[in-house]
Amino acid sequence: MLTTAEYVASIRRDAGAVLALAREHADRLVPWCPGWTVQSVADHLDAAIRGPLSRSSTFAPATEGLAAVLAALAAAAVDVELDHVRGAAQECGIHRWDAEAAVNGLTAAPAIDEQLACDGIDEFFESAMVGQLEWRKVRAGEGQRLHFHRTDGPGEWLIVLDEHVDTARGGADVELSGPVSELLLWLWNRVPPPEVIGDTDVLDHLRSVSQH
Repeated sequence: MLTTAEYVASIRRDAGAVLALAREHADRLVPWCPGWTVQSVADHLDAAIRGPLSRSSTFAPATEGLAAVLAALAAAAVDVELDHVRGAAQECGIHRWDAEAAVNGLTAAPAIDEQLACDGIDEFFESAMVGQLEWRKVRAGEGQRLHFHRTDGPGEWLIVLDEHVDTARGGADVELSGPVSELLLWLWNRVPPPEVIGDTDVLDHLRSVSQH
């Protein structure tokens, strides 16, 4: 997990990139987000940042819109719970990639920041997927084990899908290996899986229960 200051810096960087793209390419479609344009991405980030950070007494955007949110972030330190700013930073990282890929093409979109991507995999299994399971009232699985192995630096995750989502040690039914940005983007259904060894049915199961 990063610090609050690091998350805020990440939000400013990624949301700022989306804002710049929206000013030039507002109507560009984002095909993997049906019905969305780059402007839709900017509007979504306005809400994604404004909502969680409104719990901070120092965060007070003067007007509506992503530009106002970024101006408020630049004007004051944010005293908000780490989990709230963490979720906003992860939204900004994924959707910055969405906007970049829509404008410049899938292969030209810059990777998600490595630190943020590592944290994003943690956040996916600790929070995002847990919320989906609780909302849908389903189990994570029946003991399926997935190993995520980062190839562009240190980092690996062994995930067990049982009544809940958990971490463990030992072997796995399927292993995904690749750059950490690609691993995170696969989890959020943006790109095909990187290198896969093992039972691909487990990946299909993960996709079906995470429903994103």
